[in-house]
Amino acid sequence: MGDLRPDRNKPKGFVRRVLPKLHLLPFAILFVLMIRVLRPIIAIRLGPIPSTLIGNLAPDPEVYLCERDAGMHGRRIFDIFCFQGDVANQQLQKMWTRSQRVHQLASVPDRFNRWLPGGQGNKIPMREYQHRDVHGLLANTEPHLSFTGEEERSGAEYLRNSGVDENSRFICFHSRDSLYRKAILPDRDASHNDYRDSNILNYLPVVEALANKGYFAFRMGAVVEGRLPETNSRIIDYASDDRTEFLDIYLAAKCRFFLG
Repeated sequence: MGDLRPDRNKPKGFVRRVLPKLHLLPFAILFVLMIRVLRPIIAIRLGPIPSTLIGNLAPDPEVYLCERDAGMHGRRIFDIFCFQGDVANQQLQKMWTRSQRVHQLASVPDRFNRWLPGGQGNKIPMREYQHRDVHGLLANTEPHLSFTGEEERSGAEYLRNSGVDENSRFICFHSRDSLYRKAILPDRDASHNDYRDSNILNYLPVVEALANKGYFAFRMGAVVEGRLPETNSRIIDYASDDRTEFLDIYLAAKCRFFLG
């Protein structure tokens, strides 16, 4: 499944993210001045999608876009997104890029717009904890992500190869442990979140009960602390054996429900 740990030889922070783009600064200045002049006619807005953790990359833009569709952010708007940080899932990155205006070059004028006073009207208004659907819009709006025909065929083929036919039901289940965050952010102390961890073995009684009722169950996760014991052929340790970034999204999208 590949090594998720960052390359320690890469330059970090400002050096890695900003210096290679300094030649774009004149363009950024002109672009920001232009969109501010145009603001009375149309609000061209810039903003990042937090992308280092899938818990932000998946829901944050979706909830914001539902709010935008509901007219909560005005009508004469033109949003341009960029990704903020390393991307936790390449499949999600691909899907966001083809469904919205996402251009990584927008990160430079976005930074300049935030630095220069008066740029609030050209900033995409994604709030803190954007992933919290406080207005209950997810159930009443159309999704903004979709699979291509080729992706649908590829995902269906994996399910068939796993024994899941068109008439079968399957669930996904996952328990949080600290290994994933330590792997992708080794230099950041996240021990204050350890209280959220749980033991995957505690999930097995209910998963086995579902398997006995005919469900298949996929254990999810990108970096996990240990394998599942082999107790039922319908319980698939996907995180340990078959995991891909595409299937992470496909299985979560297609399952009957997600236990976590």
